[in-house]
Amino acid sequence: MQNVIEISEDKIKKEFNTIKQGKDNGYSTGYNWNEIVLYFQWKEFYKKEIELWNENKIYRGLPLQSWIYLNRLKYIGKGAQELTFREILRAFKITGIHIGNSFHSPFYIQQFIKDYNIKSILDYSGGWGHRLLGAWNIPYIYNDINTVTMENCKRMAQYFKLKDKIFYSMDSKELKLKETYEACFSCPPYWNTEIYSKNGAENLSYNEFLNDWWERTILNTFLFKDKCKYFAFIINHHFKNDMEQKCIEMGLIKIKEIRVGRASYSHLEKGKHNDKKGEFLLVFTKKMYL
Repeated sequence: MQNVIEISEDKIKKEFNTIKQGKDNGYSTGYNWNEIVLYFQWKEFYKKEIELWNENKIYRGLPLQSWIYLNRLKYIGKGAQELTFREILRAFKITGIHIGNSFHSPFYIQQFIKDYNIKSILDYSGGWGHRLLGAWNIPYIYNDINTVTMENCKRMAQYFKLKDKIFYSMDSKELKLKETYEACFSCPPYWNTEIYSKNGAENLSYNEFLNDWWERTILNTFLFKDKCKYFAFIINHHFKNDMEQKCIEMGLIKIKEIRVGRASYSHLEKGKHNDKKGEFLLVFTKKMYL
Protein backbone atom coordinates (compact mmCIF):
# COMPACT_ATOMS: atom_id res chain seq x y z
CA MET A 1 0.00 0.00 0.00
CA GLN A 2 1.29 3.43 -0.84
CA ASN A 3 1.66 5.82 2.07
CA VAL A 4 0.22 8.92 0.39
CA ILE A 5 -3.23 9.62 -1.00
CA GLU A 6 -3.46 10.44 -4.70
CA ILE A 7 -4.86 13.97 -4.59
CA SER A 8 -3.05 16.90 -6.18
CA GLU A 9 -3.00 20.49 -4.98
CA ASP A 10 -4.58 21.51 -8.28
CA LYS A 11 -7.50 19.22 -7.53
CA ILE A 12 -8.20 20.63 -4.08
CA LYS A 13 -7.88 24.20 -5.34
CA LYS A 14 -10.42 23.44 -8.06
CA GLU A 15 -12.80 21.90 -5.52
CA PHE A 16 -12.50 24.91 -3.23
CA ASN A 17 -13.32 27.27 -6.09
CA THR A 18 -16.44 25.19 -6.78
CA ILE A 19 -17.45 25.41 -3.12
CA LYS A 20 -17.03 29.19 -3.14
CA GLN A 21 -19.32 29.45 -6.17
CA GLY A 22 -22.10 27.66 -4.28
CA LYS A 23 -24.83 25.33 -5.49
CA ASP A 24 -28.50 25.86 -6.19
CA ASN A 25 -30.51 24.12 -3.45
CA GLY A 26 -27.36 23.09 -1.62
CA TYR A 27 -29.34 20.83 0.71
CA SER A 28 -29.85 18.32 -2.09
CA THR A 29 -26.17 17.81 -2.95
CA GLY A 30 -24.58 14.42 -2.38
CA TYR A 31 -21.59 13.42 -0.29
CA ASN A 32 -18.95 13.69 -3.01
CA TRP A 33 -17.15 16.91 -2.07
CA ASN A 34 -14.34 15.30 -0.15
CA GLU A 35 -11.02 15.79 -1.95
CA ILE A 36 -9.96 18.66 0.30
CA VAL A 37 -11.04 16.80 3.41
CA LEU A 38 -9.09 13.69 2.43
CA TYR A 39 -6.04 15.71 1.43
CA PHE A 40 -5.76 17.04 4.98
CA GLN A 41 -7.44 14.30 7.02
CA TRP A 42 -6.67 10.97 5.33
CA LYS A 43 -4.38 9.57 8.05
CA GLU A 44 -7.03 10.17 10.71
CA PHE A 45 -10.02 9.43 8.48
CA TYR A 46 -8.60 6.03 7.47
CA LYS A 47 -6.82 5.34 10.76
CA LYS A 48 -8.68 2.09 11.44
CA GLU A 49 -8.26 0.79 7.89
CA ILE A 50 -4.52 1.48 8.02
CA GLU A 51 -4.26 -0.31 11.37
CA LEU A 52 -6.07 -3.36 9.99
CA TRP A 53 -3.85 -3.38 6.90
CA ASN A 54 -0.66 -3.22 8.93
CA GLU A 55 -1.82 -5.88 11.40
CA ASN A 56 -2.60 -8.17 8.44
CA LYS A 57 -4.50 -10.68 10.55
CA ILE A 58 -6.20 -13.73 9.09
CA TYR A 59 -9.45 -12.83 7.36
CA ARG A 60 -11.62 -15.54 5.82
CA GLY A 61 -8.75 -17.98 5.85
CA LEU A 62 -6.10 -15.67 4.38
CA PRO A 63 -3.91 -12.80 5.57
CA LEU A 64 -6.00 -9.67 5.16
CA GLN A 65 -3.72 -8.10 2.55
CA SER A 66 -3.79 -11.24 0.41
CA TRP A 67 -7.56 -11.47 0.67
CA ILE A 68 -8.00 -7.84 -0.49
CA TYR A 69 -5.56 -8.30 -3.38
CA LEU A 70 -7.45 -11.37 -4.59
CA ASN A 71 -10.80 -9.66 -4.16
CA ARG A 72 -9.73 -6.61 -6.17
CA LEU A 73 -8.22 -8.81 -8.88
CA LYS A 74 -11.53 -10.64 -9.16
CA TYR A 75 -13.82 -7.60 -9.21
CA ILE A 76 -11.81 -4.81 -10.87
CA GLY A 77 -9.16 -6.84 -12.67
CA LYS A 78 -6.15 -5.17 -11.04
CA GLY A 79 -3.20 -6.96 -9.48
CA ALA A 80 -1.42 -5.92 -6.30
CA GLN A 81 1.08 -3.67 -8.08
CA GLU A 82 -1.66 -1.90 -10.05
CA LEU A 83 -3.90 -0.96 -7.14
CA THR A 84 -3.87 2.60 -5.87
CA PHE A 85 -3.99 3.51 -2.20
CA ARG A 86 -7.59 4.69 -2.51
CA GLU A 87 -8.70 1.51 -4.27
CA ILE A 88 -7.32 -0.54 -1.41
CA LEU A 89 -8.99 1.68 1.17
CA ARG A 90 -12.29 1.53 -0.72
CA ALA A 91 -12.11 -2.26 -0.58
CA PHE A 92 -12.50 -2.20 3.21
CA LYS A 93 -15.94 -0.59 2.91
CA ILE A 94 -17.38 -2.24 -0.20
CA THR A 95 -16.38 -5.74 0.98
CA GLY A 96 -17.69 -5.14 4.50
CA ILE A 97 -14.36 -5.56 6.29
CA HIS A 98 -14.76 -2.14 7.92
CA ILE A 99 -17.46 0.39 7.01
CA GLY A 100 -15.39 3.32 8.21
CA ASN A 101 -16.20 7.01 8.58
CA SER A 102 -18.53 9.02 6.38
CA PHE A 103 -18.69 12.41 4.69
CA HIS A 104 -21.09 15.33 4.49
CA SER A 105 -21.39 18.21 2.06
CA PRO A 106 -20.05 21.76 2.53
CA PHE A 107 -23.10 23.05 0.69
CA TYR A 108 -25.50 22.24 3.56
CA ILE A 109 -24.09 24.89 5.88
CA GLN A 110 -23.60 27.24 2.93
CA GLN A 111 -27.31 27.02 2.07
CA PHE A 112 -28.28 27.50 5.73
CA ILE A 113 -26.12 30.64 5.96
CA LYS A 114 -27.84 32.00 2.86
CA ASP A 115 -31.38 31.09 3.96
CA TYR A 116 -31.08 32.69 7.41
CA ASN A 117 -28.63 35.48 6.57
CA ILE A 118 -26.16 34.19 9.14
CA LYS A 119 -23.19 36.44 9.95
CA SER A 120 -21.33 34.19 12.43
CA ILE A 121 -21.58 30.56 13.42
CA LEU A 122 -20.47 27.92 15.93
CA ASP A 123 -19.85 24.34 14.85
CA TYR A 124 -19.55 22.46 18.14
CA SER A 125 -18.88 19.06 16.49
CA GLY A 126 -16.68 20.35 13.68
CA GLY A 127 -15.62 16.98 12.30
CA TRP A 128 -13.56 16.57 9.15
CA GLY A 129 -13.89 20.14 7.87
CA HIS A 130 -16.78 20.13 5.40
CA ARG A 131 -18.64 22.87 7.26
CA LEU A 132 -15.46 24.89 7.77
CA LEU A 133 -15.15 24.98 3.98
CA GLY A 134 -18.82 25.83 3.48
CA ALA A 135 -18.53 28.74 5.92
CA TRP A 136 -15.41 30.06 4.23
CA ASN A 137 -16.63 33.68 4.03
CA ILE A 138 -18.06 34.34 7.53
CA PRO A 139 -16.70 34.19 11.10
CA TYR A 140 -16.77 30.52 12.08
CA ILE A 141 -15.86 28.80 15.35
CA TYR A 142 -14.74 25.20 14.98
CA ASN A 143 -14.74 22.75 17.88
CA ASP A 144 -14.04 19.04 17.93
CA ILE A 145 -12.98 16.76 20.77
CA ASN A 146 -10.51 15.01 18.45
CA THR A 147 -7.42 17.21 18.61
CA VAL A 148 -5.78 15.60 15.57
CA THR A 149 -8.86 16.33 13.45
CA MET A 150 -8.97 19.90 14.76
CA GLU A 151 -5.30 20.52 13.93
CA ASN A 152 -5.86 19.17 10.42
CA CYS A 153 -8.77 21.58 9.97
CA LYS A 154 -6.59 24.41 11.20
CA ARG A 155 -4.03 23.53 8.52
CA MET A 156 -6.86 23.47 5.99
CA ALA A 157 -7.94 26.99 6.97
CA GLN A 158 -4.35 28.24 6.80
CA TYR A 159 -3.80 26.68 3.38
CA PHE A 160 -6.85 28.42 1.88
CA LYS A 161 -6.20 31.63 3.86
CA LEU A 162 -9.63 31.51 5.49
CA LYS A 163 -10.24 34.56 7.68
CA ASP A 164 -12.07 34.85 11.02
CA LYS A 165 -11.76 31.19 11.98
CA ILE A 166 -11.31 30.12 15.62
CA PHE A 167 -10.43 26.58 16.69
CA TYR A 168 -11.10 24.65 19.89
CA SER A 169 -10.73 21.01 20.89
CA MET A 170 -13.14 20.36 23.74
CA ASP A 171 -16.10 18.21 24.65
CA SER A 172 -19.07 20.28 23.46
CA LYS A 173 -20.96 19.68 26.70
CA GLU A 174 -18.20 21.73 28.42
CA LEU A 175 -18.03 24.38 25.71
CA LYS A 176 -18.60 27.74 27.39
CA LEU A 177 -17.19 30.26 24.95
CA LYS A 178 -16.58 33.97 25.41
CA GLU A 179 -17.21 34.59 21.69
CA THR A 180 -20.65 35.55 20.40
CA TYR A 181 -22.27 34.01 17.33
CA GLU A 182 -25.67 34.11 15.64
CA ALA A 183 -26.21 30.40 15.07
CA CYS A 184 -25.09 26.90 15.91
CA PHE A 185 -24.84 24.57 12.94
CA SER A 186 -23.32 21.14 13.36
CA CYS A 187 -23.62 17.42 12.82
CA PRO A 188 -23.47 15.77 16.25
CA PRO A 189 -22.38 12.13 16.45
CA TYR A 190 -24.94 9.55 15.36
CA TRP A 191 -24.35 8.05 18.80
CA ASN A 192 -22.10 4.98 18.33
CA THR A 193 -22.66 4.48 14.60
CA GLU A 194 -19.12 5.73 13.92
CA ILE A 195 -16.31 5.95 16.47
CA TYR A 196 -14.26 9.10 15.81
CA SER A 197 -12.27 9.19 19.05
CA LYS A 198 -11.80 7.33 22.31
CA ASN A 199 -13.28 10.08 24.48
CA GLY A 200 -16.12 11.41 22.33
CA ALA A 201 -19.87 11.21 22.95
CA GLU A 202 -20.09 8.15 20.69
CA ASN A 203 -18.51 6.10 23.49
CA LEU A 204 -21.26 6.86 26.02
CA SER A 205 -24.31 4.78 26.79
CA TYR A 206 -27.35 5.97 24.85
CA ASN A 207 -28.91 7.37 28.01
CA GLU A 208 -25.76 9.37 28.79
CA PHE A 209 -25.49 10.49 25.18
CA LEU A 210 -29.04 11.82 25.04
CA ASN A 211 -29.73 12.99 28.58
CA ASP A 212 -26.32 14.29 29.59
CA TRP A 213 -24.10 15.05 26.60
CA TRP A 214 -26.81 16.28 24.22
CA GLU A 215 -28.68 18.24 26.90
CA ARG A 216 -25.56 19.99 28.18
CA THR A 217 -24.39 20.72 24.63
CA ILE A 218 -27.69 22.48 23.91
CA LEU A 219 -27.46 24.46 27.15
CA ASN A 220 -23.88 25.63 26.74
CA THR A 221 -23.84 26.36 23.03
CA PHE A 222 -27.34 27.79 22.56
CA LEU A 223 -29.65 28.36 25.53
CA PHE A 224 -26.99 30.14 27.60
CA LYS A 225 -25.96 32.33 24.63
CA ASP A 226 -28.36 35.28 24.43
CA LYS A 227 -27.35 36.47 20.96
CA CYS A 228 -27.55 33.03 19.34
CA LYS A 229 -30.78 32.90 17.31
CA TYR A 230 -30.68 29.46 15.69
CA PHE A 231 -29.74 25.94 16.70
CA ALA A 232 -29.48 23.73 13.63
CA PHE A 233 -28.10 20.24 13.27
CA ILE A 234 -28.00 17.38 10.78
CA ILE A 235 -29.00 13.98 12.11
CA ASN A 236 -29.72 10.50 10.79
CA HIS A 237 -33.26 9.15 10.93
CA HIS A 238 -32.29 6.58 13.60
CA PHE A 239 -31.70 9.31 16.21
CA LYS A 240 -33.78 12.18 14.83
CA ASN A 241 -36.91 11.74 16.96
CA ASP A 242 -35.10 11.38 20.29
CA MET A 243 -32.74 14.30 19.73
CA GLU A 244 -35.54 16.49 18.41
CA GLN A 245 -37.72 15.65 21.42
CA LYS A 246 -34.92 16.59 23.81
CA CYS A 247 -34.69 20.00 22.11
CA ILE A 248 -38.42 20.54 22.49
CA GLU A 249 -38.37 19.46 26.15
CA MET A 250 -35.70 22.10 26.78
CA GLY A 251 -37.85 24.86 25.29
CA LEU A 252 -36.42 25.11 21.78
CA ILE A 253 -38.94 25.89 19.05
CA LYS A 254 -38.67 23.97 15.80
CA ILE A 255 -39.08 26.15 12.73
CA LYS A 256 -37.81 23.94 9.89
CA GLU A 257 -37.09 20.35 8.90
CA ILE A 258 -35.22 19.72 5.65
CA ARG A 259 -34.03 16.50 4.11
CA VAL A 260 -30.41 16.77 3.04
CA GLY A 261 -28.46 14.77 0.52
CA ARG A 262 -29.92 12.43 -2.03
CA ALA A 263 -33.63 12.14 -1.27
CA SER A 264 -34.76 9.22 0.87
CA TYR A 265 -31.40 7.54 1.30
CA SER A 266 -28.97 7.37 4.18
CA HIS A 267 -25.25 7.63 3.43
CA LEU A 268 -24.66 5.12 6.24
CA GLU A 269 -26.64 2.23 4.88
CA LYS A 270 -27.75 0.55 1.73
CA GLY A 271 -31.37 -0.23 0.98
CA LYS A 272 -34.47 0.58 -0.96
CA HIS A 273 -35.96 4.03 -1.38
CA ASN A 274 -37.64 5.00 1.90
CA ASP A 275 -39.06 8.45 2.64
CA LYS A 276 -38.37 8.04 6.37
CA LYS A 277 -34.69 7.22 5.95
CA GLY A 278 -31.76 9.53 5.46
CA GLU A 279 -30.30 12.66 6.98
CA PHE A 280 -32.33 15.67 8.06
CA LEU A 281 -31.50 19.23 8.98
CA LEU A 282 -33.53 20.43 11.95
CA VAL A 283 -33.63 24.16 12.71
CA PHE A 284 -34.72 25.51 16.10
CA THR A 285 -34.96 28.98 17.60
CA LYS A 286 -35.92 30.66 20.87
CA LYS A 287 -39.29 32.22 21.63
CA MET A 288 -37.71 35.67 21.89
CA TYR A 289 -36.72 35.53 18.20
CA LEU A 290 -40.12 34.56 16.78
